[in-house]
Amino acid sequence: EGNQLSVRSAFHEQTVLIPGPNRLTLLQSERELSFLAGATGFVGSLVLEQLLRVCPTVKQVYILVRQKKDIPPDTRLQRLLDIGIFHLLWDLPKVLDKIQVIHGDIGSECLGLSEEDRDVLKKEVDFVIHSAADVALDDHIQQTLDSNYCGTRRLLDFCLDMHHVKALCHVSTAYVNAHQPQGATVYEKIYPLFYGDHVSKFLFYDASVFYRSWI
Repeated sequence: EGNQLSVRSAFHEQTVLIPGPNRLTLLQSERELSFLAGATGFVGSLVLEQLLRVCPTVKQVYILVRQKKDIPPDTRLQRLLDIGIFHLLWDLPKVLDKIQVIHGDIGSECLGLSEEDRDVLKKEVDFVIHSAADVALDDHIQQTLDSNYCGTRRLLDFCLDMHHVKALCHVSTAYVNAHQPQGATVYEKIYPLFYGDHVSKFLFYDASVFYRSWI
């Protein structure tokens, strides 16, 4: 509501206002096609539901789904659509038909896409939403690095080859603003990056605040 960024406003308003000086301007389209990575995850499933339910101009949603153990991507999608958050769409088969499963994996080179799927995505996609990540905190650091950092790089490289892409939205983990004090408000805006001596002073200050809050 108001001036906060939402999935619906991003797809329907010509200019989306974000608290602070930053603005995201998108061109309107009569046939918006989205590519969503991470649709089977907690946040990604909510994004998928919102795209389908409150964004009527979205013509198609391509979702990247990998095979998990012995469960094929199409079966994983069906299990996803059976959970409660999609209950408002269960009686809307035409809306659910907008979903197109793309077999792939951000952990694989070229996202594990077939040549046919790569060509379709390059020619068709307008918006890319990246919500895929390895969130297991006990995984080996190299596995997490390959999934979360290298996987994002692979998706970015693929976006460079897309013919009509207008925007890429990257949904990071819950820990990107862990330095904020308890009860702080995290605004939907672009925050500055910190590096070198600046980041060490920044982290030291916030760490001291954190420890004082627990002593």
